[in-house]
Amino acid sequence: MFGNADWFCEREGHQRIRAASWQGRLYRGVWLAAIVLPAILLFGQDKTPEALVWLTASGGLFAWDWHHIKKGLGQAKSTASRDDAEVLYIGEEEPPVRVATQHFSFFAKR
Repeated sequence: MFGNADWFCEREGHQRIRAASWQGRLYRGVWLAAIVLPAILLFGQDKTPEALVWLTASGGLFAWDWHHIKKGLGQAKSTASRDDAEVLYIGEEEPPVRVATQHFSFFAKR
């Protein structure tokens, strides 16, 4: 939605991801400010129910966006980990061009 999976990478041996570029760090900082600052202002004005609703809604939106980033990392990892030795080429000597869609990875001969 807002974030790009290219801005992040997985930590070795962990399920967590970390920022791989300045765009990833900026993305996390903007989300943190967008979630926390309005909540602090609402708590300061004794509007606790509104602050809790804001924290729940904005935190849920961030979690949804973060989930899609992690899903994008998994798709990039699965297409990158495929070895070309697994593919049997018949006919032409030149290997086909790899074409990746959201759900499938194809090899197209041109």
